[in-house]
Amino acid sequence: MLNPEESWRRLTLREAGVTLLDCVHKTPPAVDVGLPYIAIPQMKSGRIDPTDARRISESDFREWTRKAKPQPYDVLLSRRCNPGETAHVPPGLDFAVGQNLVLLRADGVSVYPPFLRWLTRSPDWWYCIEKHLNVGAVFDSLRCADVPNFALPIPPFSVQQRVADLLGALDDKIELNRRMNQTVEAMARALFKSWFVDFEPVVAKSEGRPTGLPPDVDALFPSEFEEDEYGELPVGWRRSEVGTHCDVNSTVLGARDSLDRLEYIEISAVSEGDIQETTWYDRANAPGRARRRLKHGDTVLSAVRPDRRAFFLAHEPHEALIASTGFAVLRPLTLPWSYVHAAMTTPEVSY
Repeated sequence: MLNPEESWRRLTLREAGVTLLDCVHKTPPAVDVGLPYIAIPQMKSGRIDPTDARRISESDFREWTRKAKPQPYDVLLSRRCNPGETAHVPPGLDFAVGQNLVLLRADGVSVYPPFLRWLTRSPDWWYCIEKHLNVGAVFDSLRCADVPNFALPIPPFSVQQRVADLLGALDDKIELNRRMNQTVEAMARALFKSWFVDFEPVVAKSEGRPTGLPPDVDALFPSEFEEDEYGELPVGWRRSEVGTHCDVNSTVLGARDSLDRLEYIEISAVSEGDIQETTWYDRANAPGRARRRLKHGDTVLSAVRPDRRAFFLAHEPHEALIASTGFAVLRPLTLPWSYVHAAMTTPEVSY
């Protein structure tokens, strides 16, 4: 037998010492204050986000973790809805596993546990998913019995350690940058609401109070309101339709475009301002919905169930980045893209 330090090997997960732990096949009742119950919606971009997770009682938590209690570096795998999607379990996060999810756990002999998260996001992993996927009338799914038979290339243990350490550090940096961007965007949204929704500088000036703004910015705001058919507006301001200032869906992927491969964005992969994942396709195999071409500064909004608030800003997209026709793409004509994006994604304005 080859020494695992000397060569790559192709092993099934079972042969590599990776165990599958199934969940409890029912959902516990929710409580106002309790422990997190992680379901498919909490799996985002390879991470677990417990922010909006259902909370369950301590007794239900004990019941639901008796069969499958997550440990650090386990991998959470979705069997339905988005079969094959995974998220790793970070140290310090206690939760119960939701329906249609299973845990994968490396024993540390052939697979370095922190490397398992990267093994289950590789091209070979997705080849196995496609091979074993059960296509259903409502949901596609994976069988628990098939997953341990997934055959994947396993690098030497020392290589796994180096790869896991490097990718883990990079992923942590990406996550930190994402959170910083969220903070900056929240500040920008608060400022936009103050100035262009609640008109706080105008209110302050109309009441004889200081705005607290620098003089050059203060001078941009009038000190009085006037009425229009929809209500009050600062004097000199006006309302106008989006179509006056933006092109809508102005550029589409056509039959004569020379793209051989494209990177596709589906609505289900987008949350508030965040593209959680994209999928590469050969042009011939791309979904028919892959039509919306993007340009820097486009605001991209879901036109399907807009209450989901699936939107993002196209920031320096490459020519092969294509969005679903379920999105509406707004391309600014007369206004800064930053204003259009803020106005069309601020709840008080757009919904």
